Amino acid sequence: MTLWTGDRFFVKRFRFCVFFAVLASGVAVARAAQPRELVMSNAALRVRLELPSGRLTVTDQRVGIVWRQYVPARSARGSAWGKVKVQKIPAARLVQLTRATQHDNTFRAQANWNGHPFDITYELSADAPQLTVTIDTSDRNRRLPWKPGWAGVTMMIYPYAFVNDEAGSELAVPIDEGVLWSIYDTDPKSDYRRWNSWWLHQRLSMPWWGATDGRRGVMTEVETPFDCLFSVNWVETPSGERTLPHITWLDSKRTWAYPRRVTFRFFADGGYVAMAKAFRRAEQARGTFRSWTEKVRANPAVARLRGALDVWHQQELTQQLIEALKEAGVRNAIVAKPRGGNAAATEGITPGAIRAAVQAGYLIGGYHNFTWIQGRWVKADPSLKEAAVVPASGKLKWIKNAWDPLGRLDRCPAAHRDVFVRRAREAREPA
Repeated sequence: MTLWTGDRFFVKRFRFCVFFAVLASGVAVARAAQPRELVMSNAALRVRLELPSGRLTVTDQRVGIVWRQYVPARSARGSAWGKVKVQKIPAARLVQLTRATQHDNTFRAQANWNGHPFDITYELSADAPQLTVTIDTSDRNRRLPWKPGWAGVTMMIYPYAFVNDEAGSELAVPIDEGVLWSIYDTDPKSDYRRWNSWWLHQRLSMPWWGATDGRRGVMTEVETPFDCLFSVNWVETPSGERTLPHITWLDSKRTWAYPRRVTFRFFADGGYVAMAKAFRRAEQARGTFRSWTEKVRANPAVARLRGALDVWHQQELTQQLIEALKEAGVRNAIVAKPRGGNAAATEGITPGAIRAAVQAGYLIGGYHNFTWIQGRWVKADPSLKEAAVVPASGKLKWIKNAWDPLGRLDRCPAAHRDVFVRRAREAREPA
């Protein structure tokens, strides 16, 4: 009886062990099928993708430099000197990769961001030191879990910024004529403007920036910049805290709408000059770049822009003023009429001034508030609301400006041409 009980215990124990052996084997197979990292390389670069964080490590094999990504820890926004608010980026706002596969020099990953599924593709060029990351979703029209508020905290930040203290101690950013920032400047009170989140297509003259020591570096080129923010965030590295610009994606009327694409270009020599030339070559390859010669060929008046004096006059531009400029030796000039919008065609510049400017070889400009609809105009003509840009909320958004206490609306680009054509005809046709 005891022997039988023992045999029965042995059988149960054996089955128990077999069960866990099979379970452990299944877990091992699952782990083997889904590695913690993927690696690919070409002659110049070795790329490692870490799961589930989505961090990338790129070794530039030409110079032995290792570029690493770190998950951004904090975001900030500044409104004035010394007034910068800092907030931790919640873990729920970070991308998590759930699965990834590799085919040759391409990684394909499934990801989750704030409960929304995304597909991310990492493509290493076969013969160039560059890596392209594309983020998309199978349901582009689905309403995203975007919430109004602080972009660096509530929006998707991915892919992350690369950092290497030895080769990327300065950030070259094409703002104005170009600025250099130090990655070691972590005090938000030193320059609050750096902490403002910027719409890429509104503030940067070109949709790229680079980390460099003047020779080596990595360039971040946003190929789809129109729903994207440039935001500077803190990262924690083994060498200490650093501040780096990050790509922060915006919604397109509350949806993803289209694939978002970023290309990282790695440089062994040349610094930000090489980066600017690489951007020019990329634009030429896309057919979007036109040289000065090509622009002049298409519109000979463009030639008058070179060296032109930009003349702003807050009163009416007269023939006498134009002739005085010519007599003073001003060979090239742009004379801008100071009033625009829904003003009369010749308001701000007399017909005689127009004739004198043409004879002098000057260009005549119109103030850019042709793109605005000011509040006082809407009060006089409510139909102007039909020409305004309507945001995703469906409600007109008034924007304050220094010239109109009632605010203004942005005019839909489709309405610009009609405005300019009508004003041009009015200026040319006799009353």
